[in-house]
Amino acid sequence: MPRPPAPPDPAPDASCDPTPDRQSPDRQSPDRPDQERPQVCREASPPMHPLPSQPNRADKPIPLFEHSVVPMLLVDPANGVIVDANPAACRFYGYPRERMAGMPVSAINTLTGRELAERMDEAFRCDRSAFRFRHRTASGLERDVEVHSGPVWLHGRALLHSVVHDVSALRDSTRRVDRVQRLNDLRAALIRGGSPEEKLRLLAREVLSIFGAGTCRIWLARQGDRCAQCPHAGTSCPTAPRNPPVCLHLLVEEPPSPRCQPPSTELPQPDPRIARIPFRHGPVGRAASASTRRPVLHATPEADAPLSCDCGMFTAYAIRVGQGISGGVLGVHLPALDPIADMQLEGLAHTAAHLLQSARAADATRRALRGLDNRIRKRTAQLRRANLLLRREVTERRRAEAALRHSRDLLEHGERIGRLGSYWRDVETGRGQWSDNLFRMFGFPLTSEAPSFAQFFECIHPEDRARVAGQLYLAMEHRDATLVEYRYNGPAGQYRHARQQVTFGTSARTGHKLPVVMHGMVQDITDQRQRDELLRLQRDLLLALGITNSVEDCLGLCLRTALRADSVDAGAVWLRVASPPDPSDASPHPLNAGGRDEWRLVAAQGFDPVTLERVRRLPSGTPATRLMAAGRPVPETPPEQESCCILTGDAELDALAAASGVSCAHLLPVAHEGQAVACLLVGTRGPGPMHKAARHHVEAVAAQGGSAFARIMQQHSLRESEANLRALLNAPRLSAFLLDAAGRVLACNATGAGRLGTTPEAMLGHTLRDYIPDDDLRGRRDNVLASVVASASPTTFRDARDVFIFDHSLYPITDEAGRVHRVAWLAEDVAHEVALERQLRQAQKMEAVGTLAGGIAHDFNNVLGVIMSNIEMLCDTGLTGRAAARADRIQRAALRARDVVRQLLAFGRPADEPYATLDLGRTIDDALQLIKPSTPPNITLRTLLPVTPLPVHGDVTQIHQLLLNLYTNAMHAMPEGGLLDVTLETLDLGGDEVLRSYPELSPGRYVRLSVADSGLGMSAAHLERVFEPFFTTKPQGIGSGLGLSMVHGIARKHGGTVRAHSQPGQGARFDVLLPLLELAPIEPPAKTNGAAPLMAPPPAPDQPDQPDQPDQPGQRPLHVLVVDDEHDYRQSVADMLHALGHRSTGADKAEDALRLLAAGRYDVALLDLRMPGLSGPELAHAIRAHGHTLPLVLCTGNQCDITPEELKDADLTLIGKPFTGEELSRHLHILLKKA
Repeated sequence: MPRPPAPPDPAPDASCDPTPDRQSPDRQSPDRPDQERPQVCREASPPMHPLPSQPNRADKPIPLFEHSVVPMLLVDPANGVIVDANPAACRFYGYPRERMAGMPVSAINTLTGRELAERMDEAFRCDRSAFRFRHRTASGLERDVEVHSGPVWLHGRALLHSVVHDVSALRDSTRRVDRVQRLNDLRAALIRGGSPEEKLRLLAREVLSIFGAGTCRIWLARQGDRCAQCPHAGTSCPTAPRNPPVCLHLLVEEPPSPRCQPPSTELPQPDPRIARIPFRHGPVGRAASASTRRPVLHATPEADAPLSCDCGMFTAYAIRVGQGISGGVLGVHLPALDPIADMQLEGLAHTAAHLLQSARAADATRRALRGLDNRIRKRTAQLRRANLLLRREVTERRRAEAALRHSRDLLEHGERIGRLGSYWRDVETGRGQWSDNLFRMFGFPLTSEAPSFAQFFECIHPEDRARVAGQLYLAMEHRDATLVEYRYNGPAGQYRHARQQVTFGTSARTGHKLPVVMHGMVQDITDQRQRDELLRLQRDLLLALGITNSVEDCLGLCLRTALRADSVDAGAVWLRVASPPDPSDASPHPLNAGGRDEWRLVAAQGFDPVTLERVRRLPSGTPATRLMAAGRPVPETPPEQESCCILTGDAELDALAAASGVSCAHLLPVAHEGQAVACLLVGTRGPGPMHKAARHHVEAVAAQGGSAFARIMQQHSLRESEANLRALLNAPRLSAFLLDAAGRVLACNATGAGRLGTTPEAMLGHTLRDYIPDDDLRGRRDNVLASVVASASPTTFRDARDVFIFDHSLYPITDEAGRVHRVAWLAEDVAHEVALERQLRQAQKMEAVGTLAGGIAHDFNNVLGVIMSNIEMLCDTGLTGRAAARADRIQRAALRARDVVRQLLAFGRPADEPYATLDLGRTIDDALQLIKPSTPPNITLRTLLPVTPLPVHGDVTQIHQLLLNLYTNAMHAMPEGGLLDVTLETLDLGGDEVLRSYPELSPGRYVRLSVADSGLGMSAAHLERVFEPFFTTKPQGIGSGLGLSMVHGIARKHGGTVRAHSQPGQGARFDVLLPLLELAPIEPPAKTNGAAPLMAPPPAPDQPDQPDQPDQPGQRPLHVLVVDDEHDYRQSVADMLHALGHRSTGADKAEDALRLLAAGRYDVALLDLRMPGLSGPELAHAIRAHGHTLPLVLCTGNQCDITPEELKDADLTLIGKPFTGEELSRHLHILLKKA
């Protein structure tokens, strides 16, 4: 972020914060005595009151930054570092003020550095002043905060002044949302089937659960009860004498007792004073008769006594089933009543009134139907009597005929509406009469005579004729009334269902005493049968969907149920699924995302199978899928448009309908949460549209499918949540306990109980202190629990005992009154993390040393090159005596320094060489054969190596280096001699052992190489630092301090680790663990030359093979161009070339080298890797670009700075610094020979 420009220093003003000279001493940091406080104002504002000429200390303004209870921070926008924090911020984040000053904002903010810099830039430019972040406290807890930030100037320095507000407490809002959701679920449950009393009991129970009520009672009003029957008969009845008195009867009481918590030994009995309450008597009676929405509870103590309770205030709500009609009272004892709960309870009272009104309406409907049946029968009797009167009284024929016609018209109209038909037939003559509607029902033409029995039986379904004939024959034989149901052929050629009522009477014409006239009524019950069948199908579907756990099975059941309806001949159902991901697109493909989903066919029936294959998958964007995704039903195609497309222009579905003969179709979505998750397509082949009942049936099936889909999704989410919670509670390193306020265990997981040596069932009811043997530890645990219960605030602490390290977290759980009644105690084993932190610190140290080695190698090798070249030429001048001895010592010291630098480079070089499978026992044995000749005589070497192969994956040279370093370290630790033991053995590491002793390893089989000596040993402090680079306890001049560091690096590169064990005076043992491979044929390692030193650096990449004897310098002298920015090193190389008989020209930068190459002819060019301007490879590319073809040699002190690919690309050969004259001559002549 660019640093903002510094404005001119503002003049001091009385409205800003006090300057440092007026600060109190206790507020000033000891580390920063001149610490300044921010000035939060841009310009001075006039004071509200005149200031005295000499203010005293009491009139000094209070510093807002220091004494504010709101956390405040001062942040440097240039680097994102906290300049200062007030005490409230220190308390909020849990850091001391000295630590927060200088802490980066990224340490407490969860945003990335780039996002944080953008927010700080917006705040400094005043683009935004309010932000929402997640801040991390010292305990690791993340909180949602709202930060108000803006720029301020502090003595010419631009800072950001940030005010932090904690906005993470949203539990009350969540509780209200949960209450509304539960109320919606309750209303949905009340709408479903069940008796009114069961629904009212469910309502009372849910009121107790949702609102935390003490009791809930429901009284219903009943007409006709006398006040003398009530327990309150002694009081005056306020009911008007002209109206029958009304009493309220207690129907539901939850809990079923006058008290909130009745004893379990006696049966709860309701108080007789509240079992039946007169109208307008007491709070309940007043609530039923009050004109207001909810009466205030105030009455005489005698009337309120039965309703008094310790669990809260009693509130009554009238249940009104009509305009001003009281149906009952809902009474609730609540601890406290807020306006929202009041409106919600009033809404539940309206819901109860709706239930009562629906029940009463249903009862009234049943009574009306029974009354209608009675009226029909009475009317039929009246008609028979009227016919008799017409025959007897001819004089009144006209009046009777008019009345009869009127009656027949009424009857015909009623028959047409009720799809009824009446008839009578003389049993002896066979003649009779049908009503007009009955002729229409059977499709006969209207005549005065009724069709014969033969014609009647021709219309009955062949399967029902024998049964109907038998029932009618028995009825005629016994002259008994009977009821017959059968199927008949209607006028449209379709069979319909009918119910026929048959009775017998005596004809007035014959005068017989026995009944010889058959009367009857036929009712068409086809629609009723279809509705009953469809309802049965929907009920069966609902039961089947309740046990279905698959979405595909659910949709298949819905399709089969829809196809069982009449006029539904074909159907198909598609499921909305995510489209297969594009390999070139890494973005997520969620379901229902625009253009990211498709509709897959789940089931189909009645469609052409060949055409159906083309619509098995419908991609997004087609007209049909847009209709499906809209979530709205598509009406069927009108009959007059049967030749048009079936679904608004979708060619594939049109072809499917045409191939299957579907004329009309209906497209219905299966919706979930307002979105279509599936689509149901049904069609009919018959003439005309789909039946209305069938269409409604399909819509109900689609709705049930959506409900089942939601239930399946909820079950899947619930199972996932339960599995996650179970996995969390059963974590192997997490102990979880749920305690009450007294410390008794209410629940715990198996891990926690196992660590205490018991089971979860055995711990229930006991306290944790019962399982802690240490009195001091038990007392500390009790104090922590008591503090959490008293303060109702969470706390954390760490407990370290032996190898066990636990992080304890205690979270209080409060009740409605705010008292702590539960405490969640979590204890996590963090020994593994602590060990990993130690390993990480050690690895970081090793990485720092590697980086340091690569950084200083170039410059140090240049210095060594000057020393080695000059001392070599000095030795060639023929020195004798003490001067020659001194020169020889200097040369040996330079060579030893070169070896030390190469060890550093080998230590920092990345392990990019390919590893192979090798036998560790054989490799160690080969290395010991090389070591034994150099073992001092006063040291006894003992080895214990297994005969069986021990296959590991590694590098032979590095394993030799590892053993040599351990061997050298052991010899230096035994100056007086001793025993040196080298052993190899295998071991299996389990999960617990890895967590405790080797957290950086994985469980499995390992091979352990142990090198033990009987030397001086080490103290615990030295043992902690033994693998640090350059750390050594040896005398000066012995060792470089890198041997054990290289052992650690080689072990980690091979996927293993190393441990040191030692005590002062008892020797030391180093254990190297390497992962053991499965036993397989092992390639024999290549034999190494015993004369080659194991500490020699690896050969340089692309370095040519060196012959045994270099070329003799008898050839022509060379003209060499030396390009190096170091003057001394360049002059030393020039002297070395001159001593070898060659000429040289030097250049200190790339431009001079290019100019020299253009002006003269050179045989070879020596290029330094690191130079100002162009580097060595870049200069090589420039030389080739200018057309020069001379050989180029790159000189570097760190061969890791350039890769073989870069050398090949630049056409370079490599020689490592420092080098001797002989090495330089050999390299030049071999290079020219190959050229």
